[in-house]
Amino acid sequence: MLGRDRQTGVKGPSIAFRIAYDPAQIQPNRRYVVRATIRVDGQLWFSTDTVHMVLTQGAGDRVDMLMPMVRRAPAEGQAPGGPAAAPAPLTNTYWRLYDIDGTPVVLAPHRREAYLVLVDAGGVRNARALFGCNTLRGGYGLSGDELRFDRVASTQMACVPGLDTQEQRMKRLIGTTPLKWRIDGQILTLSSGAGQAKFEAVYLR
Repeated sequence: MLGRDRQTGVKGPSIAFRIAYDPAQIQPNRRYVVRATIRVDGQLWFSTDTVHMVLTQGAGDRVDMLMPMVRRAPAEGQAPGGPAAAPAPLTNTYWRLYDIDGTPVVLAPHRREAYLVLVDAGGVRNARALFGCNTLRGGYGLSGDELRFDRVASTQMACVPGLDTQEQRMKRLIGTTPLKWRIDGQILTLSSGAGQAKFEAVYLR
């Protein structure tokens, strides 16, 4: 992390910020992104979900960011702002993909970050994901530490180099039956003979 800015007591829909950093640490061949969150009483209410690149590879030193509302109600019996020590649940969690077989995911300017959401609404299980350029939707099943995807359909947009390879790798992974899943704190790992992917719990819907 190059730097961060934290503000309290802010008002209004627009929040100006400035991140101090050491220019000597900037490496032209690397990519740098800015992410932002807004918390109320310790609970996450807003978060960026799009890649905002800065400083290198044609990006400038200023950025405007929109943060969708991602607030969720506290769990039953949990006070607002209480500690989040328990591991994130597999279902109804927004999982941001950050690593495939030890390789960081591709970050493309002004595109949605790669993610996976497994929705369980009263026993009706639906999955949605984006691993590159196309949105995937389908169903899934759970049995212990095994996860199976089924009836997966995808949009058919042409994908840019880098993102297309990443997308195909993840499609092969989730197409493997069954996948093993494991959660360590806020990290989800999916693995099979086709590889391994790691996700970070960003917020809960």
